[in-house]
Amino acid sequence: MLVSSLWLPWFATSCDSRSPASPAGCNATSVFDAKSGVGRTIGHFDAVEAFALLPLMVVIIALVPAVMAWMMARRSTRRPGEAVMIAGIYGAVLVLCNGIILGRPGEGTVDVSLQYGYFVAIAAAAAILAAGVLRHRHAGAMKKTPPGMP
Repeated sequence: MLVSSLWLPWFATSCDSRSPASPAGCNATSVFDAKSGVGRTIGHFDAVEAFALLPLMVVIIALVPAVMAWMMARRSTRRPGEAVMIAGIYGAVLVLCNGIILGRPGEGTVDVSLQYGYFVAIAAAAAILAAGVLRHRHAGAMKKTPPGMP
């Protein structure tokens, strides 16, 4: 869900077109400073169009639970859920910083709003965090005893 949210709309300007201004009453100076290579400045923008490195970091964060599940199947990890929990924290902080805390990409942009893809990404990162916390708590509840002890 986190990776697929990269192609959902994260940001949008108030105008979809300038000539004629659509929708009526939109701010014609509302432009989005997308990464280089994106030839438009108005409309809806996904995370891949808006950021250069964030999509790669999000893909790595989304792979952590799968890698940790594989390691658990091989019984080669000592603290189950810890890496998934940390990946969820990093994912949530990255998404929150790149839209709410540090603002939207591009300085001086006006009337750029958050869209549903941004909130899907926050929910997915929170779900990864919750899965890590639950797995870590479940592993702590299963106390191991040394061999030969009842």
